Amino acid sequence: MGSVTIGSPEWLWPCVGLVGLVLILMWRRYRAAARMPAGAKVLAGGLKVAGLILLCLCLVDLQWREERAATGENLVLVMADGSRGMGIADGSAGEKTRGEILKEVLGRSAGDWQESLEGEYQVRRYVFGQRLEGVADFEGLEFDRPVSDLGRTLNLLKERYGNRPVAGVVLLSDGNATDVESAADWDEAFFEGAPPVYPVLIGEGAPERDLGIVDVLVSETVFEDAPVTVDVDVMCRGYAGEAVELRLLDEAGETVEKQEHVPGEAEERHRFRMRLKPGKRGVLFYEAVLGVKGEGEAEESEFEAVAADEATLENNRRMLMVDRGEGPYRVLYVSGRPNWEYKFFRRALAADDEVELTALVRVAKREPKFEWRGRSGESSNPLFRGFGRDDPEEDTSYDKPVLVRLDTQDGAELEDGFPSAPEDLYSKFDVIVIDDLEASFFTHAQMELLSDFVSRRGGGLLMLGGQESYQLGGYDDTPLAAMLPVYLDRVSAAGAADRDMRFELTREGWLEPWLRLRDEETGERERLEGMPGFRALNRVRAIKPGASLLATAVSAEDGAMVPAVVGQRFGEGRVLAVTVGDWWRWGFRSEEMRPDMEKAWRQMVRWLMADVPSLVELTVERGRAEDGRQLSVETRVRDDAFEPMDNVLVEVKVAEVGEGKGNEYEDEYEGERGGHEAVVLDAEPSDEEAGVFGDTVSGAKEGAFRAVASVRGEDGEVMGEAGSGWVVDLAAEEYRRLEPNEELMSALAERTGGEVISVEGLEEFVRSMPERGGPVTEVRSEPLWHRPWVFLLALGCFAGEWGVRRRWGAA
Repeated sequence: MGSVTIGSPEWLWPCVGLVGLVLILMWRRYRAAARMPAGAKVLAGGLKVAGLILLCLCLVDLQWREERAATGENLVLVMADGSRGMGIADGSAGEKTRGEILKEVLGRSAGDWQESLEGEYQVRRYVFGQRLEGVADFEGLEFDRPVSDLGRTLNLLKERYGNRPVAGVVLLSDGNATDVESAADWDEAFFEGAPPVYPVLIGEGAPERDLGIVDVLVSETVFEDAPVTVDVDVMCRGYAGEAVELRLLDEAGETVEKQEHVPGEAEERHRFRMRLKPGKRGVLFYEAVLGVKGEGEAEESEFEAVAADEATLENNRRMLMVDRGEGPYRVLYVSGRPNWEYKFFRRALAADDEVELTALVRVAKREPKFEWRGRSGESSNPLFRGFGRDDPEEDTSYDKPVLVRLDTQDGAELEDGFPSAPEDLYSKFDVIVIDDLEASFFTHAQMELLSDFVSRRGGGLLMLGGQESYQLGGYDDTPLAAMLPVYLDRVSAAGAADRDMRFELTREGWLEPWLRLRDEETGERERLEGMPGFRALNRVRAIKPGASLLATAVSAEDGAMVPAVVGQRFGEGRVLAVTVGDWWRWGFRSEEMRPDMEKAWRQMVRWLMADVPSLVELTVERGRAEDGRQLSVETRVRDDAFEPMDNVLVEVKVAEVGEGKGNEYEDEYEGERGGHEAVVLDAEPSDEEAGVFGDTVSGAKEGAFRAVASVRGEDGEVMGEAGSGWVVDLAAEEYRRLEPNEELMSALAERTGGEVISVEGLEEFVRSMPERGGPVTEVRSEPLWHRPWVFLLALGCFAGEWGVRRRWGAA
């Protein structure tokens, strides 16, 4: 704002005296003019005094002073959005795209606002997208940048011009940034020292007609029929009453699932849910494709997008990744006796390709005292005759339990019974099942090992019911009791008194998908009602805090409820307690029920092994926005005892997935494969954590990428491998929102001290911009006597006074 100052104050009081003297003389003269009316005297006197005051103001040198941006000393940065999102046809602009509107604003025909800026400031022009590009002018502006990283490019400008006088940033964009959604995504440090930002919002509304995939969520479940659930949120604008179809394509381009929806409103958001059962393990890629159904009968003509009507086709496709794990996962079943439960459990897991079952079944308990039996001088147990042992002395004696190993990987596995060393348990098994086996079977060290297996290793533990389980097996006051989700002490009755205990899901159990076997509630209730009554149940005192009571056994006599299935997290792993001891009755009831029982077993095991970590793990995480879309590729290596390993060499090979790009990994890499060369990353050890090796890779290229980490020991042999992958879908980020983001632009302007400028008001804003000041300012002053209108006005006042007096004959 300006101010008024007096340049010659020494003339102030003489001018005041002169005006006073003139007033006295005028009063005496006008009093003598009797013919003049009072109103004419006041008018004539006022005009004369006004003219005299104007001359006195020129005499005292009255000046108008204002502080404004110094000409040519400050910088103004002009940023234009060059992303492909500017190719969207604006809802209020008819056939024009936002890019065409922006070109008109930047063109010379739109006005001389850029010339006005150059007359007052040093102007720097930039086009931003994925990077910040300096340009001499905007004549060749093309909207081909894949994304618009507004936050990162603004931060780059702030760092680049941190010590230079920047008066403001003129930002021309639709406000749809790919690295931020709202100003809340920026921390306070982003706005510290930032110049004022003046956004010019390009576009006014969303397109009238468009189909777009808004979001995709992939989740792993323990459903054996469909272990992968894909939720696809779509937005339908202008397709009310038309059949919209979503297809899911595999890596070969084949349709694996498709669904149809008819929007009922002009603008409607709908969620497609697809459940898949991939036919192989590892990292898999799919593509969701959205379109409308055609009228043809052929497969190719049933699904096609309407390019002429849609605002853009870039948001009709979305790549997604599914990590099914390397598997197979191993389960160790430890049983105190051969029983029906093992038979059905083994049959159930045999139908799951992702699970391998190994069993350790005791067929005879150890005897506390040595007794001679059989032939004279024989000390070995005759149960071992016929097993092909050459040395009878190697047969198990009577003071050791007789264990049968089933489905082991080799002859040495479990040769000494249940593992006693971490390397024999951690690296070979993912889930342990204990069935009808007393606590005294395990040594204290083995129980501690089991506790570490779950809490530190992240494995799963399932304890089944039986006459030698839970309290009946003496597990109270043992390390295993601390792991279980139920209390075993002070149990009034060890077994259930009823002969038929009805199995029911609790409210929390109904919310667990792995515990339900039907998609609909009605079918699930019918299944539960048809289940047989159980007769063997291990009672517990209560469930522990934090545990989940998933199912109960209800007495047919008095309705008393006893916990039947209870689960909880224990450290890094999971523990599940099934107190029912005759689960096999479910399969004995009828042939029709046996598949349900087997499916229940499989889903329990899947829940237990869902989060079990591997000895070698490869993870890929997206970096921060300021990192320039870098991806962090991290490999975690552990030895057989699940301890971090540092003395290894980690090599990560990355290749793009797609037709002609080598979408299958082989054991050996020979440079170029399938027309695409694999990129090899040499992972470096982390300085912060042992056993972690990391590297970065650019996430700026669109596509699907599969990575394999190979761990080699000191001898150069491969010790283990892990796979992962990622999808870079920049179009999904760019077209996440189609309407201009006015909220983000307003918040950005407010937080930096700027304001949002309309396209129509841009030229006027630029003309007034110097008056807003800047880092470098100058003071401009203009004397009043430099303005000709002052003297003309004074002369007019004197002439008007003379005319009034002449009118009444007093001149």
